[in-house]
Amino acid sequence: GAGFPWPQKSEKDQLVAQFEAIMDEFDVVLDRCAPETIAYTKCINENKVGDIAGIYKGSIKPGKLPEDVVSGTCGNEASDLAGCFARRESRYALVRKYCGNLNQAYEVCMMENNKNPYLCLPTVRSLLQCTRTAIDEKAPDLKTT
Repeated sequence: GAGFPWPQKSEKDQLVAQFEAIMDEFDVVLDRCAPETIAYTKCINENKVGDIAGIYKGSIKPGKLPEDVVSGTCGNEASDLAGCFARRESRYALVRKYCGNLNQAYEVCMMENNKNPYLCLPTVRSLLQCTRTAIDEKAPDLKTT
């Protein structure tokens, strides 16, 4: 009989999906500051102030622009975003301190396999586990989940 016409996922597709899921989980654990970024971007766009391109390039930090001061047009949003970035940086510092070797192995693996990053799945899994443990044990106030 005719089965469903769904193509069977290849092993590679399954690994790619697992890799993407872990990277998404990393974003949650480290916090991409998405709501804060959206609120800030919306404020500066609606008020025609700010330089969002500069912020994404890293040449400008939110909170350092005239409209970002607390009394400025987008002061609250800038403050929230700067605070989120600071917490994110604190999480990265924990990763560097307690998971340094794994972090280095991850970076090397990603460079060597930039066309097939899913090959780094075991390394990424280990790094995520180490990151979670470091945050849980050393700085529970920085937990995002």
